[in-house]
Amino acid sequence: GDPPVGRASIVGERGPELFIPHAAGTIVPNGQLGGTVVNNVTINASVGDVASKGDVVSGMRTVANQIVSQISRSQRYGGALA
Repeated sequence: GDPPVGRASIVGERGPELFIPHAAGTIVPNGQLGGTVVNNVTINASVGDVASKGDVVSGMRTVANQIVSQISRSQRYGGALA
């Protein structure tokens, strides 16, 4: 929206914060910015003779799930990817 110049407005992605603009402007919500975020992740793994193919696949699934979880958490709480 258009916060009033010189008057406090409550804003904040992680809880309430005061914003007091010194000049006119507009706040554009994330949902109206448009565009698409693409996250490409490359994982290089080296395994010895001990690991079976099933162990490697299972481990990679675990890593992939943790990456997706971290990205999702960052987007929700105003982190670096929000």
